[in-house]
Amino acid sequence: MSSILSHGTLKNYFTTSKYLTKFLKTRYKTADIYLTDLNYQFISEFELFLRKHVPTDHQKRLQNNGVMKHLERLRKIVRLAVKMEWISKNPFENYQLKFQKVERD
Repeated sequence: MSSILSHGTLKNYFTTSKYLTKFLKTRYKTADIYLTDLNYQFISEFELFLRKHVPTDHQKRLQNNGVMKHLERLRKIVRLAVKMEWISKNPFENYQLKFQKVERD
């Protein structure tokens, strides 16, 4: 997809991937899991991880909409996996993303 997506979009997907890897190493003591192991509980635990994660570098903690953007990217990949018939059920089916309305200056 690197020929289709812009550099900024790819960077965002790599960041989501980085958070997923950290979550898997912290929670499951592994670097990878099967797509069939994704479920509602996994998504909820990943959301909680993102909300509690304290970056060690110069970044600030993720706010609600930042957490939701990472979950939104994961949901897109999971939907692609369902369409490609790599998994039979979408674990995001009953999961609702809740963005907060923000007024920017």
